[in-house]
Amino acid sequence: MSIITFKNYKNAIREHYEVIKTEWFSGLLHNPSPAQIRTICLAICDKEFSNKDEETFRLFFETNENETLKKSIDNCNIDKFRPIISFLRNETDTENSVRVEMAAIIIGFERRPYSKFSIISRVENERVEVIKEEKNEVVTSDDLSIIEKNKNSKKRFIFWILGLIGFFFFCYGLIEIVSPIKQCMIWKEDHYEKISCKSESVGMVYSIIKPFDVDEYKLRKIKVCDTTTFFKNGKSIVWYSKKDGNVTFFNRDGINPENNDELKQVTQHMIDKYVKSCD
Repeated sequence: MSIITFKNYKNAIREHYEVIKTEWFSGLLHNPSPAQIRTICLAICDKEFSNKDEETFRLFFETNENETLKKSIDNCNIDKFRPIISFLRNETDTENSVRVEMAAIIIGFERRPYSKFSIISRVENERVEVIKEEKNEVVTSDDLSIIEKNKNSKKRFIFWILGLIGFFFFCYGLIEIVSPIKQCMIWKEDHYEKISCKSESVGMVYSIIKPFDVDEYKLRKIKVCDTTTFFKNGKSIVWYSKKDGNVTFFNRDGINPENNDELKQVTQHMIDKYVKSCD
């Protein structure tokens, strides 16, 4: 029997990536950037996790006990995703099991983690051996009863594993049927709009479909002038993002959907420098 190695697992993940990269997450994986991979991770985080997937996410993002997973994803350095992108493109190899499992989750490789892949692959190899044995092996009458017992044991093992896998997918499908359809949202000019999570339309590069979040959905880009109220009770109530000399203002804290930069509280210095008089 051939041994199922970690290298086999990595090759299977890369092969799956080549098949789905133009379709998975509306084609964002065809030529992904680190920022897009982070967005995909946030979308995956909003779905139902298996315990193994959640454990992998928490290890990769170094999530603290008092920190939510989504918060640790938002705060992570996007350079963490570059080795994963290089691995999927087969530009570099890695023996880091957490990175490999993250790649498997991001591309939706169903036979994850490695332990599950090993079992399924071993079962498939057993089936091939049974077929070869039935077609090619010549036996004597004295050996026939022993071989039949071995074949029956193999078949029972195969049916048991396949039955377990079938039950898993049945339960998963049942959950999808009875659970409410999850809503997503997409950034349009100056606000978020609700959209079906299955939508194929993503618009501009930065207009990426995201899981619906009640707080983030309230984010708005706002126009300001010298009569705008920037502070209340001594605290800033306006946030901003500065990119290439351009300053954009928002009504609440969060992430700028147009460039993924973290928003900052407005200061009197920013107001004096960038806020113009009202017409």
